[in-house]
Amino acid sequence: MRALSLCIASLALGIVAAAPPARATVDGGQDPGCIAECEGLGASVFVACREEGGGEGECAEIAAREAAACIVEHCEPPEPSCPDLCELAADAHRDQCLENGGGEEDCAALRQEKLARCLAEECDDDPEPEPEPTCEDRCEHRADEAQAHCLEEGYSADLCGQLRAEALQMCIDARCTAPAPSCEETCQADAEAQIEECLAGGGVQEDCVAAAEAARDACIAERCTEPEPTCPERCAAEAQEKLDDCIEDGCSEEMCRARVEEKTRHCIEEHCEGSEPPKPSCEERCEDHASDALGRCLEAGGAEEECKAAAREVFERCVAMHCDVPPPCEERCDKRAARAERRCLKKDGGADACAEKRAGVREECVAKRCVPPPPDTCANDCEAAAAAQRVQCVAAGGDEAACDVEATAALNACLDGCGIAPAPTCGEQCEVTVNAKYRAMLERGAKTERANRKAQRLFRRCMRDCERD
Repeated sequence: MRALSLCIASLALGIVAAAPPARATVDGGQDPGCIAECEGLGASVFVACREEGGGEGECAEIAAREAAACIVEHCEPPEPSCPDLCELAADAHRDQCLENGGGEEDCAALRQEKLARCLAEECDDDPEPEPEPTCEDRCEHRADEAQAHCLEEGYSADLCGQLRAEALQMCIDARCTAPAPSCEETCQADAEAQIEECLAGGGVQEDCVAAAEAARDACIAERCTEPEPTCPERCAAEAQEKLDDCIEDGCSEEMCRARVEEKTRHCIEEHCEGSEPPKPSCEERCEDHASDALGRCLEAGGAEEECKAAAREVFERCVAMHCDVPPPCEERCDKRAARAERRCLKKDGGADACAEKRAGVREECVAKRCVPPPPDTCANDCEAAAAAQRVQCVAAGGDEAACDVEATAALNACLDGCGIAPAPTCGEQCEVTVNAKYRAMLERGAKTERANRKAQRLFRRCMRDCERD
């Protein structure tokens, strides 16, 4: 009888399409005429069913089902809109005013006032603002841009797909680390999982929720007795979890620790409101430079393993030339920085300000007298520009929260412009040129230490040309 039911259902649809019933009444009640038409539809379906050879009971069931579906679709009153509800509320105020002895004009004016206020406060037609894109969304966008650019350059879809995947993973790894969950958050997550498991096993929702809440409270009481780590500490803990995976992928421990520092810093920026992230370390800046070199290699069609090996070499040379400070020089800079801090404290400078002064003097001393700082990268320039914009915004009297939002938007727009394979900065071009000369010196028999010192001098000279330009 399955074929018969399908036939009758098709017939019913044809009847509805040919003669749709009247709609529900404007005042919100069901229109008796609409219901009568739907019941007539049911009668027509019953007759057609019997003519097709259906039994009386089955046809009555089909007819009743079609009539009920028709009533639900066509005769139920629509949900009142927000303006409709405001109209009703305003009418109620007017009627109450009249019952209290108010004049018709005064009560009508009151109605209009209440209506206008209700419409303004409750029926704002402005669309909801688009939610802020997540870190992962921003990385997806940058990966899409990298793939599109790769295709425009004429490379194969397979190669550009590989580049997109690599770009996406690099971006997420570097910028989308979230803090490790707190103890209480872990207990809450376990409780939510318990509810889902209970309901899936046929449990009653009220019982499942009560049991999960009791388990959560017991978990907190038993496990969460120590002070919670701070947000920056939880960022560091989560980033540290990736260290072993990085080393297993073939990177040096020094390079992987630089990536951990980068993950931690971006995690603090993204999630730890009120906490100042640390400045990027020398090794982190070298890792950023190496990542850009990797992106450029991949975009140029290089094999993944060859490009990764080249990037590791770029990192190691960068660290050797910019981060390995000779001990005597480092000690002299430490003493110079300590003297600056003491002078600051004698002039009644605050402890924090004087400690910051010490760090700045040391950094400047190392850069000028020991080793040159690593080359700037596109991302590094973006972060510096965004930080400067925020300082300028606050100095001009802007709200700090609003200035943070503007600076973050500017940073993300700038990073989008960098892409996965940004054009090398002037400093990065100096690095490439100097490293080629460094290798040539080694090939001619120069000792590594002497060649490195010569490379540092050449890099400083090249950077002075960049600054003049």
